Amino acid sequence: MPFFLPGKRKSTKSGVQRKKVKSHQRAEAGGKSKPKRSEEISSDSDSSLGHHSDNDALNTNSLVSVQETADEKKLRLTKQYISELEEHEKNDDRLNVVDRLESEALEISGKLFTPRAHFFTDRLSALIPEKLSRYHGLSVTCIALTRERDHVYSGAKDGSVAKWCATTGKRVCSVPGLRKVKEGKTEGSKEGKTGVGKESKTGESKGGKPGEQSAGHSSDVLAIAISSDNEFLCTAGRDRCIQVWDPLTLSPLRRLTGHRGPVTGLCFRLGHHQLYSAAADRSVKVWNLDEFAYVETLFGHEDAIAGIDCLARERVATVGTRDKSLRVWKIPEESQLVFETPSGCGIDAVESVRLLDEENVLTGGDNGSICLWWVRKKRPSCVVRRAHGPGGAAVCPGGAAAGTGGAAANPSATPPSPTFTFPVISLATVTNSDVFASGSRDGSVRIWKVLQRRTISPIGAVTLDGFVNGLCISNDATRLWAAVGQEHRLGRWWRNATARNCVYLIRLDNSWDEITNNNIPRNISQLL
Repeated sequence: MPFFLPGKRKSTKSGVQRKKVKSHQRAEAGGKSKPKRSEEISSDSDSSLGHHSDNDALNTNSLVSVQETADEKKLRLTKQYISELEEHEKNDDRLNVVDRLESEALEISGKLFTPRAHFFTDRLSALIPEKLSRYHGLSVTCIALTRERDHVYSGAKDGSVAKWCATTGKRVCSVPGLRKVKEGKTEGSKEGKTGVGKESKTGESKGGKPGEQSAGHSSDVLAIAISSDNEFLCTAGRDRCIQVWDPLTLSPLRRLTGHRGPVTGLCFRLGHHQLYSAAADRSVKVWNLDEFAYVETLFGHEDAIAGIDCLARERVATVGTRDKSLRVWKIPEESQLVFETPSGCGIDAVESVRLLDEENVLTGGDNGSICLWWVRKKRPSCVVRRAHGPGGAAVCPGGAAAGTGGAAANPSATPPSPTFTFPVISLATVTNSDVFASGSRDGSVRIWKVLQRRTISPIGAVTLDGFVNGLCISNDATRLWAAVGQEHRLGRWWRNATARNCVYLIRLDNSWDEITNNNIPRNISQLL
């Protein structure tokens, strides 16, 4: 038996009737039916069509921009930048477009050499250092400058950290040092037995000792560094931890632990958030601050590490104190270059290190000697004996003396007694240039120039009172900041009671600003 009963199909008629009723109701309501293709379109319709066509064009352009690849975008920006340069060259014929592009590309990659020594005058001794407002209670041990040269950060032995305006010299903000709950409980009497407190998942130490807290330092701040994009500021010291701050407000972000000795050096890789730390436990640690993560540890030094420095490449230069060695770590290759200080230099310990460029390194010794190293040669290219003492002269390792404005030193002569020497405590370089500065306990900052990467000669000196524990110089070599204290940054072997624990600003007398004052566009960094 069929499921549907036979009968009349009323559904079809009713359906047709509903359609007729609906069309009839639309006609009565004044609704417009769809125009036929043969009908003419009014001017209003033309304008509306034009409006839709404009929207379609915008959608098409946006679609093209979305579909544009990274290489096509670089090509478009390059053509735009070259057209801007060509437009600028019509009004100024001093520079060539190709030379300009090559120089800027080398500058961004950290390979552009810019000589600046010949712009200095011989009136440095007449300069009067400007003392920034006093804040630190004990000796200032370290200092760091932002890449834009607008702010300076300093740390001291009282555990305090301060931020200064580089132009006015006024203190912007600061963080005081933490007081220990019980003396001797934070660090313990021996470095090797205290160890490191357990770390939580966030990287902060927990279950530690009474003096440990989540922010600030409870002991001497020995190292400070800031990233090239001003995203992170890091400080470290005798409490064996690395404190990460927000450079804008000095608010704490994270606390990194892992070293088993006082952290004596910090540096950032240029253009990255990769942090390198060196400590008295003879190790170098690598950190990734994008994730606040520990990466690896490098071993090789036979004594405590006194300084560390790096530039754009994944290469780090460190110096050991009593092992008298300079080591250049090739991190991707997992290898290192070892440079031993010649015995004839009379250096018992190396205290400071700075990279002049990616292949030339400067080191300072406890007997006042400054060594210039080339990474492709095992012996120093040049040695300056008693750089902060009387009769200093640059002497090549072979024994040939170079003219330095002072009496030539005899290479076979016995170095003076350590009691009367002035160790090179701090160094500062103008990156990829021929100018650097050195500081010692004689209370003077000396400016030097490097000639053809082989010899060193003095430019002048600025007199200060106290131990120059830290130096930083602007890339245009117009301003220099010095961290000065009554004591050495790593100990209390000597004390100068007349010195002030503060930061000094020295406005160097040169004409570089006037020569390089131009309005050439500098947006090639968008292409790389």
